[in-house]
Amino acid sequence: MKSKKLTISTFLASALGLIVILKAFIYVLKHFVFQTTGENSLKVDESDLNIAFVVVVVLLLIRISYVIVKHRIVRANQVQYPKAIVEDTVESFDCAECGKRVSEKVRDYCLERPNKFGGQVYCYDHQKTIKL
Repeated sequence: MKSKKLTISTFLASALGLIVILKAFIYVLKHFVFQTTGENSLKVDESDLNIAFVVVVVLLLIRISYVIVKHRIVRANQVQYPKAIVEDTVESFDCAECGKRVSEKVRDYCLERPNKFGGQVYCYDHQKTIKL
């Protein structure tokens, strides 16, 4: 069985769930058990639990904001190549490296992956050597 990696987000969500369960348990204890038994001398202090709840919610919001900002930065830094306008000419079927003639399928494969091939067409052998 593959072990799951515990991330910060998972930990914070688990902590928040635990705090909510504890608050619900205290609510049930105060409003149903103590009122039914008539025990007024037992007081439950929720102040630490309330502080923990606020801290975990704030940390979770900070984490979510961090992930969103990081995702936007990564997307902004990705190189975007303009889609090449390719005419069905003899040149569009030639490898940009060696000039070898390639099929339309190979050409379409290269042009559909502008991040990998930079809008150029490469034969099967040179596709393996391209590093952009």
